[in-house]
Parts: sequence; structure tokens; C-alpha cells
Amino acid sequence: MPNQTEPNANNALGDLLRAMMPGSWVLSENTQTFPAHPGQHADVLITAPGRSPVVVEAEYEPAPEVEQDAADRLDLAVAGESRSIEAAIALRYPAPVRDAYDLAQAVADARLSYCVLYEDGSRFPESGWLEGSVTDLADLVRLVSVPQKEVDRAVDTLQDGIERAAVILDELKDMAPATAREIARLLGMSDVPQTRRMACAIMANALVFHERIAGKHEGVKPLNLVCGPEVANPQAETLAAWAAILKINYWPIFAIARDIMGQLDSGHASQVLAVLRDTAQQVQSAGVTHAHDLTGRIFQRLIADRKYLATFYTRPESAALLARLAVAKLEGVDWADSGAIGRLRIADSGYVRQIEDGPYGGTAVSVGDEISGEMITAEIGEEGDSWAAVRLSDYSVAQTAHLLSQSRLWLPGDPKASELRMESLDSIGKRGWYRINIAGSTGPFTKAPPNPTATYPSLWNHDSKNETLMICEPDSQLVVKPGLEEKASAVWASSSRSHLNLDFRYTSQPMAVVFTERESVGGRAWPNVIFGDKRFDFAFTV
Repeated sequence: MPNQTEPNANNALGDLLRAMMPGSWVLSENTQTFPAHPGQHADVLITAPGRSPVVVEAEYEPAPEVEQDAADRLDLAVAGESRSIEAAIALRYPAPVRDAYDLAQAVADARLSYCVLYEDGSRFPESGWLEGSVTDLADLVRLVSVPQKEVDRAVDTLQDGIERAAVILDELKDMAPATAREIARLLGMSDVPQTRRMACAIMANALVFHERIAGKHEGVKPLNLVCGPEVANPQAETLAAWAAILKINYWPIFAIARDIMGQLDSGHASQVLAVLRDTAQQVQSAGVTHAHDLTGRIFQRLIADRKYLATFYTRPESAALLARLAVAKLEGVDWADSGAIGRLRIADSGYVRQIEDGPYGGTAVSVGDEISGEMITAEIGEEGDSWAAVRLSDYSVAQTAHLLSQSRLWLPGDPKASELRMESLDSIGKRGWYRINIAGSTGPFTKAPPNPTATYPSLWNHDSKNETLMICEPDSQLVVKPGLEEKASAVWASSSRSHLNLDFRYTSQPMAVVFTERESVGGRAWPNVIFGDKRFDFAFTV
């Protein structure tokens, strides 16, 4: 039986990584890696322009010394490289690799386990091991080879420049409030200081990218020739340059930046451009934008600081996971054919539990020994909405709710579902009067502040603090208009204790139905629901 040595396995691993990582240099079992430490060598070393070198130290399971070997390589200077090792990977080969006749194939097919060690003493994952193929390992190497120290410095530079530019937009808000409101509208945000910081971040992103692609496309000039100190009208030149870039492509980066820049008057635009141009050039000179994903990492880190940029965003980890799940299911795609890639429309992530499975929750996403999330597949609703299922902290709730819509009751812990007749609301009850016919121009009431002794209480407004439990207190009272007493009686006859949410949200208004202990009528946000049997109020609310 073969007894493949660890150096043989390392050479096979190096050959596989070399084929997967064009543009990188992969050396295995190299004895001249660390000039200052000639007694140490790298099992596998990966280097690339603009990246920090990454070392992979590997042993056969149980690999008792592999983590210490990897830790010993951290912060070492590498021959021919300006950067030292910031991250090292400890890897364990499964036992069958040792006994393989075809070693390259065995390593390619192996389920490897590995972890990442960093200079600051941290480990990823904190406990346990990641598991994956050589392809997954190559992806991990690309991620951890980002020169984090330089990225940190670039983030500081960007944040400082964006903050200074945002001060200029804050001044513009006082002088031209309509302009500030239009910028907020372009971003789909409220007109607040955070929005102006976001606007400056978007323009800074465009300028950083502009400087990076200058000279790579015909007619794309560097920033000094577009908005430098010698340019007479930097705003006009910048807008013209970005219009030309948009003819090439890059719409996600430049389209909204162009629209924001176009809203500014020439004076404020010149000031903003001067600050952000210098910022972009400093980032470029730091050398961290040579790889395609570094600028994205910088901005994701800025966005992740919610007190700095208050916005929702997709985490890079989530985007990478979705992309990996999709690509893993595609076969026979010519990735060198842009037309073939452009025709892709469907992705499937394999068995990521389904909403129809019953109240068992989703499929766990584990990082080492830690569960970091869940995945579930959910069908798209009749109106195209498939997001409701993934906005819950417990997917078993979504599974139970889905089965209820199919007239089946299956609660967590039950072995199977029971048949349960379900009807639409309009078949067993009806909605109360429309608000205009209650306290509007045609209604018999006027709305007034709440009163605990009110004759005609109403649940009218949306007060999220008041509406976090199934039982709510009325937030208003209704006062009869003179001469409309008879009509008021007819409206009040429709009062009930059940109310339906017209503005359901997962954030501030998560209650779909509420109950008032006194009968009341609904208003703008909470129309009441009327049943022939008042006992239905209790069952309906629950």
C-alpha cells in the first residue's frame, strides 16, 4: 500500500492551487522562503502582486502540530516580497490521502479541514475547523491575502476625506435645501447628515475607481487632468469624463455618482472634488486597489459602521455564499464566453431545507463549531414576494405559517400535520368603515386625543411603542359632530375588538392583528374586523 509523505501531498496541493490561481505564484516545499530564518520553510506559499503572502502549513490528521507551525510563520519576511505574512492557514489532510495511488486526484477529491491564524493572535473560526475542497481553499487564500494593514490605512484615509466632504454638503444644506432634498431622493433616503455622508462615499468610490482605470480605456484621463487644481471647471470635466466612462460600462459605480455631482452648484462641486480627488489619489498611492475586490472591501467596511453610514447592505459573506451556491450548480458553462454568462438566469443551491418540509427550521450554516445562520428555500408568492420567509429569526415559524396557508396545522414538536379548514377573512367577517367615512369630511366624527372614559374609543394611529403586544389600548377617541348623531350610531354599531394592520412591517410595525379590551373602531392604520359572533374576536387575534 502507498504511504504518501506529507511533502508529496504538499507538492500535489501546490500543483492544484497553481492551476486554480492564475496571476499568483505558488511554491511548495520551498526551503528558501524566509531569508532571516533559513531553518524554516513553507509547505505551500502563495504570493501575488498587491497581496500579502499566505503560507499553508499542512499535516495528516490528527495534525497535532500544524497550528503551531502555521503560527510560527506569521509576521515573517518573505524572499522577494515587500509584505510580510499577515495570515497563515493550518490544514489537515484526511487519512485516505496518505494511502492513495493517484495522489493528485486524492487531494483534489479530499474533504480538507483548515483554519486561519492572524498576526493579532485571532483564529478563524474561533473553534473547530472549516471544511471544504481545494477550490474552497483557493477562495480562502484570496480572501486572507488582502493586505489588511494597508486596507486599514486606506479606510482611515477614505473616512477622513468623506467626513471633510460631508461638511461641505452640510453647508450646502443650509444654503440650498432643495438640492439636499434632491440628493436624498436620489439615494432613497431621508434628508439627514448620514445621507450626505453616503453621497460623499459614493462620489469618493467613483473617483477611486476612476483613478484606477485611467489609461486602461481609450480617453479615460487621470484625475489630475479631469478635476486637478489646474482645471478651470472641474465639475463639468468630471461629469463629461464619467459620461464617457458610462459608455464603456461601470454603471453601478458611476451612474448615481454622476447624478449626485450634477445636483451641486459649481462652487460646492469644486470644493467636494478637491477633497475627494486628494483622498482617491492617496488611496491609489497606498497600493491597495490593484486587486479587483479591495475597493469593495474598503466601502463594505465603511458601510458596516452603522453610526457612520446608517444604511442596509448585503454583507460580503452573504454575497459570496449566494454566488458560490449558484455557481456550484452550473455545469457546461463556458466561462470564457461573455454571451453564455449573460444568458444565465437560474440558480439552485441544492437541498438549502424547504419551507414545505414542516416546522424543523432551516439548514444550519456552520463556521467551524459555530452556527452562523440558516438557509431555507421558499416559493415566490402570487405577487412575487418571497422575502417574508427569510425575515424571521426562527424558520420553523415560516414553515408553520406556510402550511396554515395550505389548510394544514403542523406545530413544532408534532409528528405530522393535521387538516385544518382555512378561509379567507371576507368569508367569515367584514372590515369596518373606511377612515374617511368615520372621521373624514363625510364622517360623523372628529378625532380627538384618547380618554380612558371615552364613549367612542378608536385605534387610529400607528404608535409602535403601543403596538408591541396583542392587546392594545385605543390611542384616540371620536367626538360626534353636531347633527350627525344618527349616522354616528350606525358607524359605532360596527365597532369590535379585533383590528387588522394596514401597514405591516418587520421593523416598526410587526403586529399583524391586535385586540382592544373595549370595543372600538379602527382608523387610518387599524381598521376593525367585525364578526357575527363576538367570540371570534379572541380566536382571530390569536
